[in-house]
Amino acid sequence: MRPAYFADLDATTLFSARWTAGFTADELHQVEGFDGGHCSFMTTGAIRKLRLLAQAADFVPTTTRSLQQATAVRFAGAEPEYMIIANGIHILFRGEIDADWAERSAAIADLAAPADDVLAACRLAARPHPDVRVKTHSGIVTIVLPRTSPGFTIDHAAGLREIADAADYSFSQQGRSIMMLPRGLTKDRAAGEVARRLGATLTAAAGDSYLDLGMLGWADIAVRPRHGELHGHDVGIRETETSGVAAGEEILDIVAAELGVAL
Repeated sequence: MRPAYFADLDATTLFSARWTAGFTADELHQVEGFDGGHCSFMTTGAIRKLRLLAQAADFVPTTTRSLQQATAVRFAGAEPEYMIIANGIHILFRGEIDADWAERSAAIADLAAPADDVLAACRLAARPHPDVRVKTHSGIVTIVLPRTSPGFTIDHAAGLREIADAADYSFSQQGRSIMMLPRGLTKDRAAGEVARRLGATLTAAAGDSYLDLGMLGWADIAVRPRHGELHGHDVGIRETETSGVAAGEEILDIVAAELGVAL
């Protein structure tokens, strides 16, 4: 049996260009965006270390991304057998959605307000501000605030949080993006199931948002980057010394050291 490493993707494992300041093209490895889409990067050191770590531990990307978004990432030699997507709503095994797990997730979602109702309430709240985007995937409602808007700022998120609370939805605000989904649909719920299937002897996890906090508390080893929604809050989880794309590599160093894996 092997240990397992459950890794949030965006701003924990891979990073958009805005997180890569100070790094040259030669120091970065592009893992997404090969056809002109959204680009994501890891340091060249991080992708090498991830390959080594994945030889000794089961690497399980654990993300709020949709199926299409998650499978757009190429890990260059560390391709995972399992992935957790849509914040634990779905488990992928060798690229296929686990239908039984999806049914179990749907039963939990039925205990909260319907996503369409929450989506409609959020759209109504955003209606005076046409630059705010409100969308949904897999039962997750996402609100994307504009980079600049005189009428709708990050401070207006309090009203959206009230909508989430009334619907019994989790609420996470990561920069300009706000995500809501039924409270019972969590990453740690899915991570526990995957760890059971793998027979993992030891678990590690990394993440940067409140949607990762349950998984971080569940894992035997947990680390978070020095940025993101959790940064600046005392949540009892080890934090990296670095931020941005450099933190992605530091996380791998920490996890590997704790698991006893030489990089």
